[in-house]
Amino acid sequence: MSDEHLPRSILWGLRAPGDASFASKHLRECPDCAAKLRAVEARIGEIVAASAEATPPAALRQRVLQSTTDTPRLVHYTDVVAKLLDVSAEKARAFLAVIDEPSQWQATPFEGVTRIPVEGGPQTMGAVAHFVRVEPGKVVPIHHHYGREIGIFLQGRGRGEDGRVFGPGDVDDRAEGTSHLVESLPVVASVMLVVAHGGVRFGDFELLPPR
Repeated sequence: MSDEHLPRSILWGLRAPGDASFASKHLRECPDCAAKLRAVEARIGEIVAASAEATPPAALRQRVLQSTTDTPRLVHYTDVVAKLLDVSAEKARAFLAVIDEPSQWQATPFEGVTRIPVEGGPQTMGAVAHFVRVEPGKVVPIHHHYGREIGIFLQGRGRGEDGRVFGPGDVDDRAEGTSHLVESLPVVASVMLVVAHGGVRFGDFELLPPR
């Protein structure tokens, strides 16, 4: 048995590099320190059990909630969204803020797929511009492009019919006349910004630009 007992800092978990192996060995050999450690752990358990659930001050709670609305969760995509939609950074931030508003998402003919149409600048004239959300495991069915389609993944991961996998920040650029599908992979819903020039066709269903 070692004559040197463990420092109190180690008993309370404030360890330096190398302390863990030293403490483990010493505790196996020293009943006194082992007893002290059990007493410390028991006291910590009593403190945790007796503590009441903390309630933040009303002013702090309001500031935290306000900050979530002041800064869109996906604000780091502001520049790329502004460029793709041909709008100002301010307008791009406003679009990104809407993504987290459940009431803004519109149903589509496809299960687990919703959309938020947006109005872009002059460069998006004659295009369908929208955010598309696909729940995990659901699919945007195969569709034909009447013109070039550019999409950027903002959240989650998606897989195309060719097996390619796209994640946040990846751009999926499809040429006029091509067709593809998008399957949303687990675990998070995929959210994309899509600008489809000329619109698209899903079998007998067409999604065309606003007139």
